Amino acid sequence: AAVPLLTCVGGAGPTSAAQGTCFTTSSGTCFTDGPGNHGNNERCSISVRQSGFLFAVGTIALEPCCDYLTVGASSTRLQTNAQINGVAVAAGTSIAWYSDFSVTNGGFVV
Repeated sequence: AAVPLLTCVGGAGPTSAAQGTCFTTSSGTCFTDGPGNHGNNERCSISVRQSGFLFAVGTIALEPCCDYLTVGASSTRLQTNAQINGVAVAAGTSIAWYSDFSVTNGGFVV
């Protein structure tokens, strides 16, 4: 089984929704909605730089009905560690983040 190779740390990303809704850390290896709870109506995506597998860092905390990640052209909503961990991605694959207009939770680091 695939295992994570590193822990996501650092990053000079935004500290509020006004500055942006997500960013990468650890030299582009990790993707997060930022520190603290995610905001309302966040939208962003990244392009995977290197083929590998996705793993959540810590516990993913998203509103079950309405906040999610998608990978590539799939419309499958990824919202939990179990759904995210081990998902294979190729270089160039997009990962998109979406939050709705209401409840905010702890967010994600992948």
